[in-house]
Amino acid sequence: MSLTSRAAWIHAPVPDQGVTMRTRRALAHYFGQVELRAPGVVMAGLFTEDLVFDIPQPSAAIPWSGALRTREELATFIDRYRADVLPQSFELRQFIVEGSHAIALGELVIWLRKTHQYLRVGFASHYTLQDDLVSQLKIYERSHELDGAEREALGLPDNPEAVSHQVGGVY
Repeated sequence: MSLTSRAAWIHAPVPDQGVTMRTRRALAHYFGQVELRAPGVVMAGLFTEDLVFDIPQPSAAIPWSGALRTREELATFIDRYRADVLPQSFELRQFIVEGSHAIALGELVIWLRKTHQYLRVGFASHYTLQDDLVSQLKIYERSHELDGAEREALGLPDNPEAVSHQVGGVY
């Protein structure tokens, strides 16, 4: 970082605390809907009409990756994703909000119904809000399959679909 860019950063305007609080409240509502596993159309309603939802990964390798631009695309994506994935745990480790931007860091464990395997997914997501709605959401994730010892340590069943409880939703 050059001295000029460092000076610009130090003297950058402080975001309006009212905007920061509105962003925090809007995202608290968003995560509440995620936990309730609200239908895709409800989740999509928390986004602006001209949204950007992106999981930048090679889409051939990870079927739920790629960019979406409309509420309809997002609603369909969420419903399809939830049909294919059974969440086992979700942990939001850090949540930073400044102005109309937020960063969330966390981890989730999911069961893939099609392949009958568990994945541990570490993620970082960047939210941009406009008028209390999410206008952009970019999710960066890294997944790996859980081996038998990890599943046992987490107390995960061999077939979670046989278990009656579910952890809150994803996305």
